[in-house]
Amino acid sequence: MNIQKVLSQWGEFSWSAGSEFFIETKIGNFIWYNPLLGGTNIIHPISLTLKEYIKGEGGFVRGKGKHCIREYCGENIIFKGDYLNESIQKF
Repeated sequence: MNIQKVLSQWGEFSWSAGSEFFIETKIGNFIWYNPLLGGTNIIHPISLTLKEYIKGEGGFVRGKGKHCIREYCGENIIFKGDYLNESIQKF
């Protein structure tokens, strides 16, 4: 997985509570912790579907629309996971 490919993906963003966002993309699903809401700015892959994720969140998430990951999360997000394990710096 290429980090630039992840940053350029468009995804459906859903907010559950606190700083956690679920992002559905064509290449997979991710969780991102928004630093503006007290999160760590980490993004990581998740194998759950949105429907499965919602069940774990007590049945509620709020849709936040479709956005490009780079534009919505910024380029300084920190990638964690099996294939995403490096921090992005501004170009």
